[in-house]
Amino acid sequence: MSLLDLPPGIVEIVIKRLETLATYAAERGDPPFAAILYASDGNMSNGSFECISESTATVHTEHNHLAHAEMRLLLAEHRKLYDARHQPDRSQNLTFHLFVNAEPCTMCTAAIFKSQIDDLYCFPTASKKDMIPSITAKEVVDRSNEAIDQLGITWGKVRMHYIPFESAQETN
Repeated sequence: MSLLDLPPGIVEIVIKRLETLATYAAERGDPPFAAILYASDGNMSNGSFECISESTATVHTEHNHLAHAEMRLLLAEHRKLYDARHQPDRSQNLTFHLFVNAEPCTMCTAAIFKSQIDDLYCFPTASKKDMIPSITAKEVVDRSNEAIDQLGITWGKVRMHYIPFESAQETN
């Protein structure tokens, strides 16, 4: 799935909501990071594309350095994500799309990978002043996908889409 495969207008909606959530977090005294999870049934032309959950970082207000927007969202929705992949009578055809306003740190990227998110869309609208990664999210995804290939596993790969903010606004 690429940015062009998303439903018309969704990029503008997501960017605006990410900015609103990030502003809310910053006004609260937290880092300005946000995440939004969507699910689709795989048929983007006439299928469903719905917002499942959204979250912000609460590192300072919760006094918890693990309370990143992505981690909070994944923990809140872990059962839905797990059931979609592991319960035969559940919605196995769902595709999960995670939208974030900054490149995830390595901890969050690993959690995204383990949660079997299908598509990660990075719209870097936030400042990276709070982030000093020793390895980028793309490197984590690439290395994890390579390991899956070596093991012969047919599920679990994450497609990462890094979209500069300016390009995202021009696309839709």
